[in-house]
Amino acid sequence: MLKSFRTFNVEENLSSDTVAYLCEDLSYQNQVLYTEEQTQYKTITFYKKRSLNEQNVVLIGIKGIQHEYEYRQLGGEVGRFLDQQEIERVTFNGLKDEVLPHFLEGLILGTNYQDDYKKERKSAALKTISFDNQLDLKSLYQDVLNKTKATLLARHISNEPLNQFNAAQYADFITEAFQDLKVDVEVMNKADLISREFNGILAVSKGSHIEPRVITLKYQTNQELPLTALVGKGITFDMGGYNIKSGRDLSGSRVDMGGSAAVFGAIYELAIQQKEANVIGIILTTENLINSEAMVPGDIIKYRNGLTVQVVNTDAEGRLLLADGLLYAQELGAKSIIDIATLTGSIGGALGQEMAGFFTDDESLRKELKESAHVTGEKVWELPLIKEYDSSLNSHYADLSNLSSLSYAGHITAALFLKRFVDDKISWAHVDIAAMTDVHADRGDYVTGMTGYGVKLLAKTIEQMNLNHEYGIIEVR
Repeated sequence: MLKSFRTFNVEENLSSDTVAYLCEDLSYQNQVLYTEEQTQYKTITFYKKRSLNEQNVVLIGIKGIQHEYEYRQLGGEVGRFLDQQEIERVTFNGLKDEVLPHFLEGLILGTNYQDDYKKERKSAALKTISFDNQLDLKSLYQDVLNKTKATLLARHISNEPLNQFNAAQYADFITEAFQDLKVDVEVMNKADLISREFNGILAVSKGSHIEPRVITLKYQTNQELPLTALVGKGITFDMGGYNIKSGRDLSGSRVDMGGSAAVFGAIYELAIQQKEANVIGIILTTENLINSEAMVPGDIIKYRNGLTVQVVNTDAEGRLLLADGLLYAQELGAKSIIDIATLTGSIGGALGQEMAGFFTDDESLRKELKESAHVTGEKVWELPLIKEYDSSLNSHYADLSNLSSLSYAGHITAALFLKRFVDDKISWAHVDIAAMTDVHADRGDYVTGMTGYGVKLLAKTIEQMNLNHEYGIIEVR
């Protein structure tokens, strides 16, 4: 197996005759390794040639690529292709300076395989990467490593099993991760939560012997900016409580903390890149399990704003603790709040696995989320807050129920539930990522396993909000 490749970046897919012309000094047997029909990213074609002097050349056709994130996806595909060929050294020729960071980011993300607990782990074959660009490549590489680390850490914690990563261990992990960064970390334990009346997460956590944690991350390098809060659901294992889940394989219940991983990753990315921001992250983490003390259908929770909620389904637990987070964000003075969660199965039925759904009635947040999704490739689609569905949350015994009486539109009624806990003067958006947390096959910059979805979306949204505030574009209410 040859260990060295040279690549040439071309702006269109090539015919065999063109390949022969470009490489006429080499004696080779042309082999098409990927065609447009064989890869999801229709713009990529790989060609492999072998010369008499044992040099390999790969031509990468990129006709039609228009967005930065597509170069990241391309980098992931190319990285895995080189791994499959057991290539240790590669030189990339012809990549434009402005796309190089995105390509390199994809190369790193697309070859970090999620097999931490295997006896024989798969590791990237590449040892040396060279480019023909006239840039400070060492500095560029370090910048890209810093940026990708946020997503890789979010993937890692989302993938951890409960016996390795419960709420207490999650809090310890976060505290250590931010030790050398300008982020203040506060961890509230059960006693703190009782005294502060975080009654939603306290109810959900009753079925677990591990105490719940609420972790607050404060990254406030410019307090002249309006304060934004990111609120993330962190259920490290969701068995559904007494409305117990069923199925042949329930190991995926460990990924119900993808929203909190996105909050962690976004603030980590902002901090490690030393971006100006005034942002707090609120991570609410526990397990939704069963014991003799666990909450049961019919229980009523009283929140510290006076609202009462009847629990009619213990598997609709995420909104119960997110309500605590939304109230806390307002108490801390947030002007804008984005909550993000693996909240409903119905969001996947509505949108599939290519984009998350979001809800807001705030024009500024709507624009920022859409623009950030367009730039990062972490796609979102706005869904309506249909006011006619709001009454379906009514309860005979409390102010509202934690589950709608409707048999449809569960993602919409979940958002309407959360909206009840946000003051009308606050800019608020809810992002439901339940269908976006993992993939079952390698594609683009995703490897099989957790995606880290939401890290780039939230970090870019904070950057865009700050930029627009600087130029007076955002109205602060």
